[in-house]
Amino acid sequence: MIRSNRPEVRVLLGDNGTGKTTHLDFFKNILDTYYQGLNFFFEIDLRHVAEKTEEGLWLAIFNQIYASLSKREDILKIIEDYDIRNLRKIFKNSTIAKNVRNFRQDTSEEYFYGEDFQRISNIQAFFNGIIDILMENKILTIIAIDEVQQIEKWGAPVFQAFLESFVSSTYDRYMRSSKDARLFFILSFLLKSPMSRDSKYTFLERYSPGFVSRMKGKEIIFCNFTEKEHNDALKLCAEITNLTPEETKKFETETKSRLTYWIERNNPREFGKYIKKVYRKLGLLDLTPSEKRQIYEKEGREFIKPKLIDNGFTFIAEEPTPIEGYNLDVYAETRHRTIIRKCALGEIKTTQRKSLKGEVEKFSGWLNNIKETTVYNHPDNYYFFISPYDPTDSTKQILEHYSIDWIKFQPPELIFEEGEISEEGEEIEEVNEITELSSLNIPGLGKARLGHLKNKGIITIANLKEASLGVLAEGIRGISKKMLLEWKSECERLINP
Repeated sequence: MIRSNRPEVRVLLGDNGTGKTTHLDFFKNILDTYYQGLNFFFEIDLRHVAEKTEEGLWLAIFNQIYASLSKREDILKIIEDYDIRNLRKIFKNSTIAKNVRNFRQDTSEEYFYGEDFQRISNIQAFFNGIIDILMENKILTIIAIDEVQQIEKWGAPVFQAFLESFVSSTYDRYMRSSKDARLFFILSFLLKSPMSRDSKYTFLERYSPGFVSRMKGKEIIFCNFTEKEHNDALKLCAEITNLTPEETKKFETETKSRLTYWIERNNPREFGKYIKKVYRKLGLLDLTPSEKRQIYEKEGREFIKPKLIDNGFTFIAEEPTPIEGYNLDVYAETRHRTIIRKCALGEIKTTQRKSLKGEVEKFSGWLNNIKETTVYNHPDNYYFFISPYDPTDSTKQILEHYSIDWIKFQPPELIFEEGEISEEGEEIEEVNEITELSSLNIPGLGKARLGHLKNKGIITIANLKEASLGVLAEGIRGISKKMLLEWKSECERLINP
């Protein structure tokens, strides 16, 4: 597919847990490995769109493109090299063209997140123009949308607009062109059984016969395991985890001893959960605290790498780095010639939740000291702390004070504490629409901004979801529509993880 010079629509169909999302991640890894700098991949997360309307859909599309472009210096440089007259022809709007060319300036962000721009027609012009530029420069462009069934719940008009005005219209626009167009849509839909494929097509045809004609015959069907695939997977598990002959025998006996095994574990995701339980039961995952810490730190560095690259850091240390008397777990930087322009400074800890406050205090104290050293003190620095746990309220206060980003990372193969409790000894409550914003750890939403929102009657997640973004942004100085959209999306993620 990725070798084609014509637009493609590929659909992944399968039940929950059969590998659709994993397939998308695998495809992205291929692009990162073999097409670095030659591809533009952006994913639209429909689960966490705050405004479930046609306008909300296009705002989500715009927000994702804007965020993705902001991290791509190479593509922004291509756009800036365009003559403004050419940009006017591409975007068919002088104001949009001017602000696209000045993309990195604050005034441009103010325009794109202002009321004058954020209409469906403008967003479509922006989207089409950006895709035109990517196609003209032969940049492989992938639009990935997981769990499209989410949008089916928004109502027939929105779902039809998505299939017709976004997917089919874009596909047709470049298919009719005589020029090469390396543009690919990858969409995943829920399909409970391969046998219900025809029913799915009939359902989709009610909304967009054209969409079905474009994707039919090119779909990929994900199914549950067959018994043979189970056996092959079991053998592979034993091989890749380097089990001894004695351990392999125990593993095979345990996985085949239950009569209901093949009936209950035919789903790939459930199979994975079951295998993890077997490894735990047989003690095959037992690690010393030191081994856990070493593995976690190594995987934590790999986990944070893509984010650092997306944020423009060009050098990332592979090992812990001593800086000013402190053995820093993660160090990254961006230089202009020999001058450091910004640094990323991060810690990775497996310390139990109740003891993390001391680690954070130690890290923040060191950060405070190095800010006095000009070589490591830059306005665009990024500070972060990686842990398998959620921070306590007192720890959150320290993080907020020192602008440290908390990153919760839990590798599936490592077993950490379960049943975390809060500082007061009560179980952590489930997040829902009546949860107060002040009890959540939302990036960028600190004490001062919470106070401004509270003065406008925005106290809970429900209040924020129901508020008019435009009115709220205009009424509170220092809070933009972009911030509010990001906070709304984060609330959606917390409610529906």
